[in-house]
Amino acid sequence: MGKLNKQQLLELLDSMAPSKADLLSDEEFDGVVAAFCAGCPDPVHAQWLLFECLEPLTDEELVERALGAAPPDRR
Repeated sequence: MGKLNKQQLLELLDSMAPSKADLLSDEEFDGVVAAFCAGCPDPVHAQWLLFECLEPLTDEELVERALGAAPPDRR
């Protein structure tokens, strides 16, 4: 999967919202998370933003930070 644009990432993030995530199986939820992270320049940072960042962020702020992260150095 290639990198996703802001709107695509926001749509994936919206589908992970608690009110909608309850409608997904665990496997489907994991797939949405994987698609979100893979669609960002730095998938590890994107996953950190989703699950470990303690700062309260709006969906837009989270996506902006995920898109703004530098890709990992592939040396």
